[in-house]
Amino acid sequence: MELYAYFRSKTSLLLYHDTDSFRVSLFERMFDIQKEAELKYYVTPDRQLSHKCDLVLAVWDQKLHYEPVLNVEIKFQSAVTDAFKARSYDQIHLKRAYPHLLGVLAYPKPKHSGISFEHAKQVCNAFDFFVFVHEEDLYGTSAWNPLIECFYERMENAAKDPSIPAVSIEEDSHI
Repeated sequence: MELYAYFRSKTSLLLYHDTDSFRVSLFERMFDIQKEAELKYYVTPDRQLSHKCDLVLAVWDQKLHYEPVLNVEIKFQSAVTDAFKARSYDQIHLKRAYPHLLGVLAYPKPKHSGISFEHAKQVCNAFDFFVFVHEEDLYGTSAWNPLIECFYERMENAAKDPSIPAVSIEEDSHI
């Protein structure tokens, strides 16, 4: 797991890790990075839904409240526009439920199928940042570095300001 290795190299304060998550202390704050983390949101005042995010970065505040600040959706081998629309729908509601949440869509595009990067970005306009990579470039390269950098920048911003401001990312990553 490249994400784990990156943060292990950045800090000697790895507080906890298992196969589904790890916790680090960085910038004098405590962060959890979890895979397949469930976040809940309301679609109406009396109807709650949940969404399993592929990756979630959360910061613990001084009162030990868990505040999700970054979620990543990885659309691997997706060739159907509706799958992207469903993720975008959830992202809209997640951002309402968690005002400090930054959404990232990571799309490893299959070589001979799948929707185009441009179409994925149009359909998923609820996301704040996009990481596009061709499937054949996934292994043995630095294909995920833009995503790792996004995690690190989000952690740095969350640590500097207790209100956890939005990250300003100026351009999308195309690999």
